Amino acid sequence: MSKETIIHLRNDTRADLKGADLIQADMKGANLYEADFTGADLRFANFYNADFIGADLSNANLEGADLRRADLSKALLPKGYGNLLTE
Repeated sequence: MSKETIIHLRNDTRADLKGADLIQADMKGANLYEADFTGADLRFANFYNADFIGADLSNANLEGADLRRADLSKALLPKGYGNLLTE
């Protein structure tokens, strides 16, 4: 994914990112309201302070992703990541 594409995605609500390869992407502070990340590879991506309200992260690979201070309200998370909603 090009740098220009990532910059555009930082403020893309309801984006269709099904199956996207965003390994190590820098999406710090991104507005990803209701984005669809179903099956996306988000390993080691930086989502610090990102807005995932209502996003679909089901079946996404979040291994090593930085989700500190991310807003995951009403987001669909992969199995085993439900604890992120209480952190």
